Amino acid sequence: MHMLLGKSSKQDSSTAGLAKCVGFSIIALIGYGLFNYCVGYTGGLITDEVETENIQAAQWQMMVIMWLVGGVPGLICYVPHWIVYGRFELIWSKSPTTSPVTMMTKLLTLSEGLILAASSTLIKQAFALSSPANKGPIAAIVSSTVVTVSLYGHFVFRERLGRQHAALITMAVAGMIVSTLGNDAAPSTADGPSSESHPLLGFLFAILAMIGMSALTLLMRYSSIGNVATRSGYAALLLSQSCVALSIGVVLIAKGQTTLYVTGLALVTTVVGGLSQSIGIFAMNEALAYPMTSLVNVICSANPVIVLLLNLAVDGLIPGTTQLIGMAVILLAVLLSALIPPKGLEAPASETVEKYDPYGLRASLLADSKVPV
Repeated sequence: MHMLLGKSSKQDSSTAGLAKCVGFSIIALIGYGLFNYCVGYTGGLITDEVETENIQAAQWQMMVIMWLVGGVPGLICYVPHWIVYGRFELIWSKSPTTSPVTMMTKLLTLSEGLILAASSTLIKQAFALSSPANKGPIAAIVSSTVVTVSLYGHFVFRERLGRQHAALITMAVAGMIVSTLGNDAAPSTADGPSSESHPLLGFLFAILAMIGMSALTLLMRYSSIGNVATRSGYAALLLSQSCVALSIGVVLIAKGQTTLYVTGLALVTTVVGGLSQSIGIFAMNEALAYPMTSLVNVICSANPVIVLLLNLAVDGLIPGTTQLIGMAVILLAVLLSALIPPKGLEAPASETVEKYDPYGLRASLLADSKVPV
């Protein structure tokens, strides 16, 4: 009887964990989708409204504003921690009873902000070199991190999701490929901003951005395994990204670029983009606290759907047939992934990494930490 009650309790806990993981993943999906759209849309506005010789400076101003605005919520996280514990900590652990986070984990956590800044810059460049109709396919490539992250989670974290989820991940990837092939979007009379396009370069930058976002996702997961509190990882990531923004701002001022070119609607969409990215990062950090890296990533990777829908609603860019098919396939894969619980959900990631980690990363991440395994 006690065994049955224990098993039932464990199943209830797993179901609740899955629900929270999926919920935060969907929030991250929306946040990243809005960010990608805002970067592309604002870049188009800048190209249309700013003199040619000032476009590059204006685009960097856009990124600096996005990073600083998005960094504010992260910096606010330090305030309640300081009030509660009476001390300032750059990075703190999940529980005050555990040993301090290791230096290796702190360095990895702080590097997340640098990688995010680099990836965001690559995304900006990818959209700048692509036509408005290609915003959906570009976002699909950037979001195809589901492939690299799923393979890494499978072989290193040993987060076995079973054949069903492997099939759904493959299905989502197929949908992204189909969306990428859909360059036949038909603009309506309400076309969005346009610019000179270089499709091949745009897709190249999108692939580089995808690699960067893959690394960011994996580092977030390692921070969680390394006992970093979710809000601490979020705050540290945005703090390091804000430092990058301030550094670029200083360079712009030193070069005499003191005129603000990002104004009006461009400024509004820049602020919205920065806040959207910040929300997406927070939600993904929360979702990656659960040992379901591939599931989180397949849901977040569906954010090109948000871009395609906004293309239609705001810019009047009607997705082509292939894009619509790809969008439907992605949505179906995400929906089924959210409804089918992964197998082996109860096994903590720290245990699986300790058992299978071939590179000894877990040992350096958790040295002197009291994480239960």
